[in-house]
Amino acid sequence: MSPLPLHAVAIGDGLTDPATQVLTKPQQAFAFGLVDEKQLAQAQALAQEAHDLALAQRYADAADKRSAMEDLVPLGARNLPEA
Repeated sequence: MSPLPLHAVAIGDGLTDPATQVLTKPQQAFAFGLVDEKQLAQAQALAQEAHDLALAQRYADAADKRSAMEDLVPLGARNLPEA
């Protein structure tokens, strides 16, 4: 079998570093006007918990916190571009 002539790879909406990426979501949602200051504070706290849980290799718990954080953002606006 001959090698595949691969020149590049694209990952669409991929989580390459979820523990770090989760920390960017609340500020992005605020910058886009999707959450108010109170929701921003709540989202930042949940994102920090998700981050800490992921670093502790408690991935299911981290995913639950990330979901709770994303629930603060209106449905349809949750797929924000990564920073």
